[in-house]
Amino acid sequence: IFVAGDAAHVHSPLGGQGTTFGLQDATNLAWKLAWIKRIIDKAKIELNEPSIGAIIESYNAERRGAAVTMINGNTSGTMVVTSSNAMICWIRNAIFKNVF
Repeated sequence: IFVAGDAAHVHSPLGGQGTTFGLQDATNLAWKLAWIKRIIDKAKIELNEPSIGAIIESYNAERRGAAVTMINGNTSGTMVVTSSNAMICWIRNAIFKNVF
């Protein structure tokens, strides 16, 4: 079972990256599956071939780091926006007042 896109991530919508990240996940998985199909069709090899497994395993290695970075950033952003700490609120409000 492959989980890609929004179904693969549980994070705050604050960062607004759900759809973009989901498309990146789906694109990464789609090219891998297409490549595997091509290898199987052309070389007539079995699906349990080690090289096929390596391609599939690379999905997690490639997408996990990006997901962790995005989730950490979203978590930090959510903490700043929802903080009740007086100093953080003052800084946040000053920034938003000048930016927006």
